[in-house]
Formats: sequence, C-alpha cells, structure tokens
Amino acid sequence: MWFVLGLATLWAVAALGIDVRSAWLRLTLAIFYALGILTVWIFVRRPWKIILTLGGFAAVLAWWFALQPTNVADWQPDVAGLPYADIAGNQVTIHNIRNCDYRSETDYTVRHYDRTFDLAALRTTDLYLVT
Repeated sequence: MWFVLGLATLWAVAALGIDVRSAWLRLTLAIFYALGILTVWIFVRRPWKIILTLGGFAAVLAWWFALQPTNVADWQPDVAGLPYADIAGNQVTIHNIRNCDYRSETDYTVRHYDRTFDLAALRTTDLYLVT
C-alpha cells in the first residue's frame, strides 16, 4: 500500500513540476505538494494519512485531466506552422506542408506550400516522423 501511495505522490509531484503552465509556479507547487504530503505522512495518524494522500493525488489527477492541449509556445521556425486540411468531396487541400532546406541543424530555409490531392486516385501514403 505504501509503495502505491509513494508512486502516486511521485507522479503528482512530477505532474505539477512539468505541466503547470506558469514557469515560476511550477517548481513552487511541486515542492509545496511534496512537503505537504511528507508532513501528512509524518504527523497524521494512519487512516487519515491514506485518505489525505489519496485526496491530494485525486485533486492533482483531476486538474491534470482538465488541462487543455495548446500549441502556444516558442517554437523553432521550421516547426512553428501547423498544417491543416480543407476537404471537399474526394478533394483534400493540405495547407502549410513543410519543405525546409537544411544546410545544418541550425542553418535552414523554411518553405511551406499547399497541395490538393484526389483521394479517389490515391493508392498509398507514407508517414515520416523525425524526432
């Protein structure tokens, strides 16, 4: 039981330390949560110790599931533009297709283009992922 509570606490601290949107608040909340749970484990009697630990974990988990994804960030220019598609029947127009000319990892020319595809004539597709 204590192992599970420890893992839940570790996950909650990591979630607060990584996913809080405000940079100055990130570390502060993670430290206060960890110290709060440590205080509960030291000074609170057994049945309440488990209840408060699980309650804190449930609160962090509920907050974490309520987070909305965002693309607002300081992206590198070669990955800053998101592609999107317009669909009209069998015709799909993909906008902002990236075509960069890389001379080195930090020296490149960014170009984007749009292209229309006829889905009825499409036989195969390839997906490339570069991390």
